Amino acid sequence: MEYYRGMIIASLVVSGWVFVCPWVISDASAPAAAWNFHVAGALALLLGVVGLIRSDDLPAYGLVVVAVWLVLSPWVLDLSAAVTRQAIFYGVILGGLAWFGRPSYKPSGAAA
Repeated sequence: MEYYRGMIIASLVVSGWVFVCPWVISDASAPAAAWNFHVAGALALLLGVVGLIRSDDLPAYGLVVVAVWLVLSPWVLDLSAAVTRQAIFYGVILGGLAWFGRPSYKPSGAAA
């Protein structure tokens, strides 16, 4: 359970950064990019908090969906190349944290 909690806390940190990055990174300040990062970050933060409260896989699967959206959104929203790299990077990190941090995942070396 501590493994799961740590992964959710890490995903909360990444989600928080995704939410604030349009204010910090000038490339992400274009309206479409900013809205994309704000909405995805806020939704991921909400799912992360729910993940701390619930001990099932549903919040983690929701985080995976948000991560997939972050990876696909540059092409759907026609974002710049710099924003595309950022969105893919954050999406992959968030998706990995969510997938390998879900309660049903058993790391190789964990007790059965």
